[in-house]
Amino acid sequence: MTAYGGAGLLRTWLEKLGLRERLAPIAGPGEGRKYRTADYLMGLVSGARLGCGRQSEIAALGQDPGALMALGLPGMRTF
Repeated sequence: MTAYGGAGLLRTWLEKLGLRERLAPIAGPGEGRKYRTADYLMGLVSGARLGCGRQSEIAALGQDPGALMALGLPGMRTF
């Protein structure tokens, strides 16, 4: 069981806001990057809303496969 129990509810809320679609026009990932800028921003927003105030806490969230699946970011292993 993930420590981020409200992650699924957060994902639903962010989907209702259409945040991913609003962030999509932001510049692409650049040469050699694996994820789009919008994906990184979604990870940061998700981490902040789950109470992860520091970059190291958000990085720990990226190591929790259950939380990533609940947030709709299953392929992102680090932010």
